[in-house]
Amino acid sequence: MLKKGYVVALIGALPFIFSLFGYWSAHLLLGGDVVVMPALVGLPLYQAVPELCEREINIRVVGFKEDADLESGLVVSQSPFSGQQIRQGQAAHVVVTRKPPKLLAPRVVGLLPESAQSLLNKNSIVAKMYELNAKQPRGVCLAQLPESGTALEKKRMVVYRASSQDKPMLLPNLVGRPIGEVRDLFAPYNIALKVTGMQKTRNCRVKEQRPLAGSFLYTSKPFTVHIQV
Repeated sequence: MLKKGYVVALIGALPFIFSLFGYWSAHLLLGGDVVVMPALVGLPLYQAVPELCEREINIRVVGFKEDADLESGLVVSQSPFSGQQIRQGQAAHVVVTRKPPKLLAPRVVGLLPESAQSLLNKNSIVAKMYELNAKQPRGVCLAQLPESGTALEKKRMVVYRASSQDKPMLLPNLVGRPIGEVRDLFAPYNIALKVTGMQKTRNCRVKEQRPLAGSFLYTSKPFTVHIQV
């Protein structure tokens, strides 16, 4: 017969015994020790991975959140949460940031005003419209800056349309633009380009221009734009 004191002590130890039994049972069945999940939210992946490796926790990227204002690879959510328990060898699921794809300038050259504006609105692009005297039907888009396929940083474009009147053309800022793009812009008009400097490819960029950006010119008269690459 067990003495009463031993019985009381045994009963008091039962929770610990069951807890220990459960731990070792899970350890044998699942393998790995139980560790506390670290805080990963706000960390870039290159910092989050060592935190998990130190605790022998795997990582699995289960999704992405596109955000133009955040750097790519930042952890924005995790499961299990920080402070929860996880068994070594299991995987932490994370969602990380990435940059949205850059918007490319659509081609509006050759389109009538309604079609061009519809395409610009579809891509949330704000365009400054200028009219040039040309033989094409009134309103047809003659040229654009930047050229189609170029990445737009601020969703803004400049579009030149045909006009039946000889209205002045506002000379755009050409500095930094590829020489090939500048040639294509002025090709339909009575505007000559005089290029100085080393011109190796269409991608050589303009360093200086004369007249300066913002100057007015009339395409009905011969005109020369001087640029240096």
